[in-house]
Amino acid sequence: MVRRAEVFREKQGIDLRTAHLVTRIDRSNKTVSGKTPDGSGFETPFDKLLIATGAAPIKPELPGVDLPGVMVLKTLEDGRRIKQFLAENTVRHVIIVGMGYVALEMAESLRELGLGVSMVKPKPRFLPWLEETLADVVYRELEEKGVQLHTGCALERIETSGNRLKVVCTGLESDCDMVLVAVGVMPCSQLAANAGLELGPAEAVAVDRQTQTSDADIYAAGDCADAYHVVTGDKTW
Repeated sequence: MVRRAEVFREKQGIDLRTAHLVTRIDRSNKTVSGKTPDGSGFETPFDKLLIATGAAPIKPELPGVDLPGVMVLKTLEDGRRIKQFLAENTVRHVIIVGMGYVALEMAESLRELGLGVSMVKPKPRFLPWLEETLADVVYRELEEKGVQLHTGCALERIETSGNRLKVVCTGLESDCDMVLVAVGVMPCSQLAANAGLELGPAEAVAVDRQTQTSDADIYAAGDCADAYHVVTGDKTW
């Protein structure tokens, strides 16, 4: 669901400031500062601060991942870019790199559009985070819907093949018209790290069960945060 900014400002009384890029958290003076599109700076004080900066899709550093037609999906703008590409190009077959939630949802959506879909992943097990019998049910459902599944195929590169794309994996080469890279996300935690907040696994912001960070007045939630208990001296958080 997309809501206009006015809904938050007028109906909910939230001081919502769009197009304000926060570049610094000053923990000593309890302020956040940054810049607006016209280049002017701003600074806002806080009593309590919540960091909810989310995550960015991982794009492997491999040849060809920046070719036209190679997409990621995380933001609304990413979705619009995919929709525009499908409208402006002849797309018959899509290869999805990855088999997580986003990859599965996109496989379903693309098949509903009548497009051929192949999915590839480097590890041999289809959905290792799901109980095996349930994963088998999902696997069979995808096959019945015409999705081609290739496990144990690590992506090596993407290259052009005439006016199409070619995905080259371990033991597999396949032509397609669009590639969707859906291999996970990385937390956008650099702002917190620059402020000296403790990070946890995968560089996410470390929080306790109350989502409190290593600073008692700063909290983190969403894709940027990870529940991670750290013992520092006599304090456990």
